Amino acid sequence: MRKATIRASVALSSALAAVLGGSIARSDSQPPDESVAARVRLALANANAPEASQIEVRAFNGEVDLSGPVDTEDRKAEIARVVGSVKGVTAVHNALQVRDRAAVREESVDDSAIARKVVYALSENADTKSQSIRVVCTNGVVQLDGAVPTSAARDKAELLARTVSGVTQVVNRLHVD
Repeated sequence: MRKATIRASVALSSALAAVLGGSIARSDSQPPDESVAARVRLALANANAPEASQIEVRAFNGEVDLSGPVDTEDRKAEIARVVGSVKGVTAVHNALQVRDRAAVREESVDDSAIARKVVYALSENADTKSQSIRVVCTNGVVQLDGAVPTSAARDKAELLARTVSGVTQVVNRLHVD
């Protein structure tokens, strides 16, 4: 009886592999395009690329197309390097555009003011004032990093950041300790 169950399981696994086009974990196969694009986005977020939310990522047969704004040529090259190291990426087509330095300076002044306002809002609230929360703002996108004692404090910090004028998006990377 046990041998019959094992044979049935092997037969079912083989049938599934055939139906799914052999997509069950083979080391020589390319990951699907959506999976590659998702890995690239995750790698950019993990590399603390503040412009990640503005970078468009398209993948086809392992080749990744990047477009969107970056601040410097060095940043453009660094992003391409990060993307090239992602599993499943066979080529990177880097069409990222370096923004005008005067526009970058103007935006960074606004971003500094936004970050200060978020820090102030957090410091004035009883749930978040004693927490160690790092605030970074790039092009109106506020990123919150650090540890908070409860999920309520995590949610409150995000809500407070969203209410600050000039904030276009909040990336909440706070974790509950």
